[in-house]
Amino acid sequence: ISFKFPVKPSGLILYYGEYGGNINVEINGVLENVQDFSDINGKIIGGVNVTLTGVSGPMGILNLQGTITSFSIGGQELWIDHICPRK
Repeated sequence: ISFKFPVKPSGLILYYGEYGGNINVEINGVLENVQDFSDINGKIIGGVNVTLTGVSGPMGILNLQGTITSFSIGGQELWIDHICPRK
């Protein structure tokens, strides 16, 4: 799933469930291909701080903090819900 925002949000939250395979996350044109969300926890991708909260087994919340011009995410066995850009 790919997003290009008409107004650049200052952050984004996304609820996820990861159940196998790899995960692709692209923020502001910078791509990370990782095994698990925990591999990007605490990283800066495309100038945006990435943190995880509410992690319970395979589920959690992806928090992005920083100006986002584009965002894409995908995975083999990935469920996503509540994609909420912040003003």
